[in-house]
Amino acid sequence: MGRERDLKIGDLVEGTVVETADRGAVVRWDTGEGFLPREEAGDELRVGQRFLLKVVASDGEGMPILSQLQVTEADRDLYELQREAERVRRFLREKRLSLPKSGGRPREVPVEERLARWISEAERALERLRRKRSRSGLRG
Repeated sequence: MGRERDLKIGDLVEGTVVETADRGAVVRWDTGEGFLPREEAGDELRVGQRFLLKVVASDGEGMPILSQLQVTEADRDLYELQREAERVRRFLREKRLSLPKSGGRPREVPVEERLARWISEAERALERLRRKRSRSGLRG
């Protein structure tokens, strides 16, 4: 498995311990692997453990050096928000709704386009309601 070269110090990765040694463990994730020194691990290291880790350095060959102890609560919250945002982005990219087209064939419409139309229609409806209320002397 290749080493992740695009990671920067401070980045977070969620990985699985794939190998342990006296000095620490090799941790692997989707796009790379790194080294978790034993002194940076808060728990006893076992193959198969999953951790949220922070990149704290890199070795001479570009392998990220990781830390479990330097991951803060704010880091955990940020990581969860980023994962949720990515799930929403993926859902919106993949989700398509079929609407009838003038030629009788359905046209795929992305959810983003549908939401933009809905917001525009809602704003127009609110404006019509405000005008109607102002003509009838109602406040609100």
